[in-house]
Amino acid sequence: MKKVLLSAVGLASALAASVASAAVMQLSPVYIGSTTQNLSIPPTETGNSATGLQKFTQFTTDGSLRHWFRVDLGFQGAAGEDFKSVVFDVNTSAGAAKINRNGSLTSTIPGKWGGNNPSDSDTGSPVFNSNADGGVANDLNAVNVAIATDPTVAQFFQIGEAGGKGQTDIGFPANLGYFQLQLLPNAGVPSGTETVSLTMTGAATGANNVSYYTGNQSGTGTVFTTGAAAFQGGSFTFPVGSVPEPTMLGLAATGLAVFGVRRRRA
Repeated sequence: MKKVLLSAVGLASALAASVASAAVMQLSPVYIGSTTQNLSIPPTETGNSATGLQKFTQFTTDGSLRHWFRVDLGFQGAAGEDFKSVVFDVNTSAGAAKINRNGSLTSTIPGKWGGNNPSDSDTGSPVFNSNADGGVANDLNAVNVAIATDPTVAQFFQIGEAGGKGQTDIGFPANLGYFQLQLLPNAGVPSGTETVSLTMTGAATGANNVSYYTGNQSGTGTVFTTGAAAFQGGSFTFPVGSVPEPTMLGLAATGLAVFGVRRRRA
């Protein structure tokens, strides 16, 4: 992924938005490549490429292609604020379809969401308490990702933060998991019109499906905040021409770059 250079004005605006909302939890769908093969498990990523996948700069409605996406999370909080959970939906325009990880539009095994939940390098326990497609299974809606309900664990990992223990185990931004899309043959050439976006589950009805610990500097915080205002969702457009960086809603395309500017804790 190419680096995004921030102007002084852009950086100041993004940081101001972060401070104003107390915490920012930013999710982005990242296109990692396409294949005609049925890969039931996520491909191995090395740098800016993934084993067995080809990155396209021009998309057509070739129904044999499966387009792989990774969901990245960045969390920017004040001192003592740590990621706890998020529930989100994967949304597509009419000409794109969510498909099973074995390449099928109808199969329910192994499912559409491939949650990334590695074992902690120190304890051997899973990083996340939950990382699964909730609600109606296999629809990529209400995907529930949550750290263990223990503030000590949240403080230990600092998911989505630069320099946190979670960066060692799950990366920065944090790699939450993978899904695949197919461009429908009867939809016509996308011409930049087909999109995929991430939104917080229940946003339209006023639900709060975002939570993070506060006052958790020593891992003893018992209060967490549910705040929809903290959620910033991203989108990706299938273009004809070149593949752009995923566009970010709210903090714009520079959002995840801001998270790499500084480490929250000394």
